[in-house]
Amino acid sequence: MQPSTLARWRNYVRSAWIGKTLPAPEIVRHALSAGGAPQLEFIAFLDGDESTGTCVERDRSALESSLTRPALTWLQ
Repeated sequence: MQPSTLARWRNYVRSAWIGKTLPAPEIVRHALSAGGAPQLEFIAFLDGDESTGTCVERDRSALESSLTRPALTWLQ
C-alpha cells in the first residue's frame, strides 16, 4: 500500500528537520524538486511588496525565481 501524500511529507519533515522549524524557502525548494513534486501541489503564490503593502498572484516560475531574492530587506 502506497503511503498518503501527507504521510510522505511528515516523514520528509521528520527525517530532514527533526526538532527544527522548516523555513519557507526549504519547503519551496522541496516542492520544486523531482522528489517533492509528487508530494506537494502548487496552488497559488502571492508575491508581496512590503514597500507598497500590495500583493499580486503570480505563477510557478515566479515562485521559483523568488528563491534568489535576499531574505532580509531594510524594511525588516
